[in-house]
Amino acid sequence: MTRQFRFLLAAAGLALACQEQRVSAPATTVKHAEEALVVAGAPMAAASPRAPEVVPPRPAPPKHPNVLLITLDTVRFDVTAADPRTSNATPFIGELAHAGVNFVRSYSTFDGTPQSHFSMLTGFVSGWGALPLDVKEFSLPFQLRKVGYRTFGIAANGNLSAAGFRQSAGFQQYTCLNDVWDAMPAPEKARQLKAIDARLDHYAAPRNDFNRLMLYSSANEVLPRLAKQLDKRSGPFFGFINLIDAHDPYFPDPKRYDAREVESSLKLDGFESDMRTRKLNDELKAPEAIAEEKRRQWVVGKIRDAGGRPWSTTIGLTKDALRAYRMRYRAEVRELDQTLRAVFAMLRERGLLDSTIVVITADHGEAFGESEMLTHSFGNKGDREATHRVPLLFILPPAYGASGVQAQVETSGADVAPTLYDLAGVDWAAVSHEALPGNFGKSLVPYFGATIHTAYGAAASVDGRANVTPEELAKSRSEAEKRLRSLGYIR
Repeated sequence: MTRQFRFLLAAAGLALACQEQRVSAPATTVKHAEEALVVAGAPMAAASPRAPEVVPPRPAPPKHPNVLLITLDTVRFDVTAADPRTSNATPFIGELAHAGVNFVRSYSTFDGTPQSHFSMLTGFVSGWGALPLDVKEFSLPFQLRKVGYRTFGIAANGNLSAAGFRQSAGFQQYTCLNDVWDAMPAPEKARQLKAIDARLDHYAAPRNDFNRLMLYSSANEVLPRLAKQLDKRSGPFFGFINLIDAHDPYFPDPKRYDAREVESSLKLDGFESDMRTRKLNDELKAPEAIAEEKRRQWVVGKIRDAGGRPWSTTIGLTKDALRAYRMRYRAEVRELDQTLRAVFAMLRERGLLDSTIVVITADHGEAFGESEMLTHSFGNKGDREATHRVPLLFILPPAYGASGVQAQVETSGADVAPTLYDLAGVDWAAVSHEALPGNFGKSLVPYFGATIHTAYGAAASVDGRANVTPEELAKSRSEAEKRLRSLGYIR
């Protein structure tokens, strides 16, 4: 962590005690202080009287804070230092977890990208792709825009394309890298493919459309676009970025991950680095031909639970092959740790740390053999801890006094929007009342371990919202399903 960022966080002081566990070193007791003054049995010298230290009052939090929501696509909780038990080295996330509010029992609402992002950007637990809830007027960026926020979004995941993800319309400016790739002129695409295909060749992976798109849609394309948005100085902003670098295929940067050395202890004869195109065994090729009824029903059920994707089960995979996939995935998460460090450097260089709330979370996790599943998007039928448990960090400016908190309350992605409404001073009752009881999230501000007064200076409004016809929604849903199918999630 940079010296300036450490200073800003330290200036916040100790937050008021709440019902949450704090992450801090134990205070030195009076007894310990006295023992430190005793040298070789010599009598302790009398302490000189000192005037009490004057602690300057903490500045008031910004009335209209900037907000940056970062989703680490496909990142499960236990591969980040937000989880104190992790063995995966993500030091910057660890520093942020100690500097902010770390919700250690957070779960995504769905194990699929568009559904979970819908929850984060609206507060609705469910309702994606259906009326009356899936309209831009109920989205956080649309409501913040109405009260004076500049809003922008940069998504790496093709499932968040403006063509099928309706909540994207709530942003003033929105870019999906999948759309950029599709519209890219042939000469520019050929230039991009030189480095992309070299990475694929390094991992002996096929040069297919999916692999090429995923390697293009990296943080290297997101960060320059974010920098341009941060350079704009008009009013407070609500920004959203989606980083997909940890998503399969797992081809980490060879400069940071030497597969030959790291995987040298594994037996990988015949290993196929691209799990989506791996050779399926006879059971997966023709499960209906399995003679034993119990086994046949089990295999058929696993394929069904895996969204009809035989490759998305671990049936037929060796333990070492599965371990190699997991090791490469963990390496990609470590790369994201460095990406987050770069994001905070951008904020620091522009003098935005005192006025910006940063939220870091994930849309879902990733399975590596739990319940015999591989990856995600199982219609919520996979292992909950693997596919749904995600990091959730709030890093607030020092003026809020919310730091060093490890919050134990169970949360979901639907809690992000109401929390940010509260921090932005916007009463969200009008939006939450559109949902049935239990289908809207809660504000997490009471769990921040600091006294933060929610003063509403504006209110969300759903009056005069655009009427979306069933035909328009059906077209949007068709585009979303088309994108899901092209990315291999629908068969």
